[in-house]
Amino acid sequence: MNLSFWKRSPDAWTGRLYRKSRTYRRPPQSYSMTTDNELELLETYARDRFTGAGRIVDLGCWYGATTMSLARGLAENTRAKSFRSVDAIDLFEWHEWMNPNADRVNLPKRYRTGDNFYEDVRDLLRPYGSLVRVEKQNLLTYVPPPDPIEFLFVDAMKNWELAQAIVSNFFPLLLPETSYVVQQDFAYYFPEIATNHLIMWRLRDCFRCVHHVRRSCSVVFRCVKSVDPARLPVFTPDLFTPEMIDEAYDYSFACVSRDARIMLEVAKLNFLIERGESSRDAVRRQMRRIARSSRGLSSAMLGEVRTVASKTAAALQLPADWLGEIDDWVSSMLQAAAKP
Repeated sequence: MNLSFWKRSPDAWTGRLYRKSRTYRRPPQSYSMTTDNELELLETYARDRFTGAGRIVDLGCWYGATTMSLARGLAENTRAKSFRSVDAIDLFEWHEWMNPNADRVNLPKRYRTGDNFYEDVRDLLRPYGSLVRVEKQNLLTYVPPPDPIEFLFVDAMKNWELAQAIVSNFFPLLLPETSYVVQQDFAYYFPEIATNHLIMWRLRDCFRCVHHVRRSCSVVFRCVKSVDPARLPVFTPDLFTPEMIDEAYDYSFACVSRDARIMLEVAKLNFLIERGESSRDAVRRQMRRIARSSRGLSSAMLGEVRTVASKTAAALQLPADWLGEIDDWVSSMLQAAAKP
């Protein structure tokens, strides 16, 4: 497989990205875990590509920065006459894991676990007026209106249940040869990101990868064929055989730039670990593979491998030597990285 297939024929609007990157400035008060390159992509799409054939939907907008960027681009779009608003959907419920990110982006307000920050995000987006519609929704139960979707930004596919709901409810509304899906988490290493890798591979007849946003986790897919909801399986980890997992990751490696592939290698390892002892041989093969080509491997990635293994061993009551084998591998990789 050509590992740069998406670079050969990028869509025209993605090819115009980054020409002004040095002068790009994110919208004021855009507190976000997304990068400037990602926000520039969203603004560029809404300004230069959006036609008004369907809605713009932002799933998992957190504190609204992605919504702001889409709205700022949409404000300058004079061609699109319909669907001139961004539907920003989130549960807006604070979780403990958000605290370090809030510190990192200098969020002006602090929350406790369980707090709802919906009204604060609404107030922040109020200057964009009718260009933004903010909805507090649980995606596990929410059924979107039947209107077509022209652009779908996904930063909410955090577990298999959410992945199933998003694919079943939103993907069938995409327009072939018109709509785009951005998987914001695609080039990351947490085990739940396997939802992105395995599902987009499973639906590869319906989507074509067209762009990996540089120095970010976001990957852009264009819809090329309607997603038939009647033919969608129930997406669970057990749906995928070992052979399918290998094929899915070969496909996914081809969707990202070379420097990001280590993220996917670690994501694959973490996903295999979560499958339990039945995947022990596959885990060993993946650890050897990473050891052979560990460029870019970080202590944070290795720490996540250790955490995933510990949680999995406890949850599935796996033998101590299973956990010990992974722990020894992590230690050896950390020692190798520390050598001058």
